[in-house]
Amino acid sequence: MSMYFQAIKTAGLAHVSYVLGSQGEALVVDPRRDVGVYLDVLRSQGLRLRYVLR
Repeated sequence: MSMYFQAIKTAGLAHVSYVLGSQGEALVVDPRRDVGVYLDVLRSQGLRLRYVLR
């Protein structure tokens, strides 16, 4: 079983969010308002968004 992890930094702000995935499902931690970046990551990794922690 492999796990996917990516930190996503928001330019110009001191903000970092995270995408964690395993077994085809993903969690996004502390997302920003522009969700396109997360959708792109999920598609590229073949993951389905399951949880969001704010």
